[in-house]
Amino acid sequence: MKDTIRLLLFSLLILCCPLWLFAAGSDPVPSGGPARLWTSYEAAMLAMAMFVIGAVGTYMALRVRLRNRSRELLTVLAELRRKNKELEAEVEEREQVEKDKERLIQELKEALENLRKLRGLLPICAYCKKIRDDQGYWNQLESYIAQHADVTFTHSVCPECAKKIYEELQAYKDAEAKKKAATA
Repeated sequence: MKDTIRLLLFSLLILCCPLWLFAAGSDPVPSGGPARLWTSYEAAMLAMAMFVIGAVGTYMALRVRLRNRSRELLTVLAELRRKNKELEAEVEEREQVEKDKERLIQELKEALENLRKLRGLLPICAYCKKIRDDQGYWNQLESYIAQHADVTFTHSVCPECAKKIYEELQAYKDAEAKKKAATA
């Protein structure tokens, strides 16, 4: 701001000097006094030359300042573009996070709905332990729960059942051996 004020004051000085010189050169000289310093024409030409020099100097000074300012503005513009790209990337990332969040919310709602289905009353066969679904079909207990609860079953035999199965298997083998002995 101070440079602009100085430049304007300098320009005013340059503009006022020719007028002063012109006025000084056109004053009549008393007779017998020293010769005139400037003729009116010379003073006008000098004033015009000083005006042109001042105008050109002002123009050049402003041009240099504008060039420097335009460089600053280009630097700021480049920085703004870089920041804009960063913000666009961040917005894109946030949109992706929002989509993921919505997907997870939907999955949780579905899981909650399946959990609610499992909490209610389940029609189950007292003999074979099959479960009747909403369409009226009878499904194995394992397949029904696997469909509705995201569970995978593995099968094994507990020690109590293993003892019973072993006793039944032994009884079956004994009966088969007796049959063979009776037929032979």
